Amino acid sequence: MNPDANKEQHSLTLKVMRLSKPSFQIVSPLVLWEKDDVPSSSTTSTTSTTTTSSSLTTVEEMNNSRSIMEEGFGVTQFLQLPNSFGIIYLGENFRIYISLNNPTPHDVFSTSLKVELQTTTQWTPLFSNVTTPIEKCVPGSTYDYVVSHDVKEGGVNILACTVTYTRHDGVSKFFRKFFKFQVMSPLTVTSRLSSSFSLFGKSRIQQPQQPQHSVVVEASVENVTQSPLYIEKVAIIPANGWTVINNNEDSTSTYVPPIHHSIAADADDDGDRSSSSSNIGDKERVKRYKNHLMNLVYLKPGSARHFIYFLESYEPKASAEVGQIELIWRATLGEPGRLLLPPLKRKV
Repeated sequence: MNPDANKEQHSLTLKVMRLSKPSFQIVSPLVLWEKDDVPSSSTTSTTSTTTTSSSLTTVEEMNNSRSIMEEGFGVTQFLQLPNSFGIIYLGENFRIYISLNNPTPHDVFSTSLKVELQTTTQWTPLFSNVTTPIEKCVPGSTYDYVVSHDVKEGGVNILACTVTYTRHDGVSKFFRKFFKFQVMSPLTVTSRLSSSFSLFGKSRIQQPQQPQHSVVVEASVENVTQSPLYIEKVAIIPANGWTVINNNEDSTSTYVPPIHHSIAADADDDGDRSSSSSNIGDKERVKRYKNHLMNLVYLKPGSARHFIYFLESYEPKASAEVGQIELIWRATLGEPGRLLLPPLKRKV
């Protein structure tokens, strides 16, 4: 017995595809050990008397061979589209493409589409044209929609699409499709609050007014994905009555600057050495380049970076909540994501 024999055939078809950036096509790399094993456009017969001269190929030979990247490193020249929903991370923008099509030879009337997202705690409406339905779908017509949503809750998420329409014989029909996917957290943040600020080595006796309350926040950000991430911003949004001081660029703090810091410093030194022949625009570009690289933290899978912030309040009765940690990150091909952690609370 055919299991689809009792399945109702609808006059409309619904297709859903996630919109995301393509990925590099990867093939099984060919491990190369000797110079003679590397394919090259120009083959030369060379004899080597030592092991050093017969090791790896030169950069020029690698550039001359178009197949080196594919055969030697597994990275091809092509990009591939995802064939499934893939991995969705908490804080990124989830975009989907929805296509409604009428494959029948009859007209379909009063077609409406409603898209909702179900999590473990709530239903979130994403799109609905119930109030303004499509009056008539002629045979072969297609209606496309793009829906986006910032994923704010991890765990199992279910995308529910409901289609309601009226057939050519006046019978009202509807059907629903569900798409289940898992939302994972790309970063793990461990924070610790302390009331001591002796770590900074700063004297506040000269200030005319001493803060009534002071808190040190230490945050450790770890990449728990299988691919590298680029952290653009790690900051604390202070609560009412609190001010924050970023100590991550202070040499007395325990924060280690990103690896791009040396590159930016070299660029700045080059700009200073050529200041006599450069104009103000060049210096401004070097300054912006340095600031951009300083704010860009590269995290390999499993690696972590530590940050320290100092918060103070001049109010006698300051709130227990001192602020929230905000993270802005990007994936390998620039896909943005934003995380806003729960409020940090001090002991009162």
